[in-house]
Amino acid sequence: MSERPRRWWHRLFGRRAEDERVEETPDAQGPIDHNTGEASETADAGPEPAEAAAESASPSPDPLTADVGIRCEVEKDRHEDFDEWMAPLVATSVDSPGFVGASLDCSRSEEFAWRLEFRFCDQESRQQFLDSDAYKRAFEWVPDIFSARPQAELR
Repeated sequence: MSERPRRWWHRLFGRRAEDERVEETPDAQGPIDHNTGEASETADAGPEPAEAAAESASPSPDPLTADVGIRCEVEKDRHEDFDEWMAPLVATSVDSPGFVGASLDCSRSEEFAWRLEFRFCDQESRQQFLDSDAYKRAFEWVPDIFSARPQAELR
């Protein structure tokens, strides 16, 4: 295995967001329903170009109001152990009613500084996650995979 951890960006989205996700393909197939992976004639293809330009010109409020970040420094060649440490947090967040998404950014992996972020639609949902057993255990049991104790950040 290389001396530097693999670079990866992992993103999870809540089930409710995936239920209605549709995208326009660049070819003539039309919109694709991501639940089935097939072209959908009934899916809304989106606004006309003039409407789309007007929508993109007007600023939209950010619906993500409550983030929980965890900064950590993972020792060399220990990312598989990190995945195991992180799994209960991810499972708990996905099951939370206000879960919007999660991401892991290790783009600064030369210094082994990683940031795990969970997003919730409101403060109440975030607090429910912070009060969960999985979140509390993540900071009580800190394995030797970290060169420094993980730090929580709330926004």
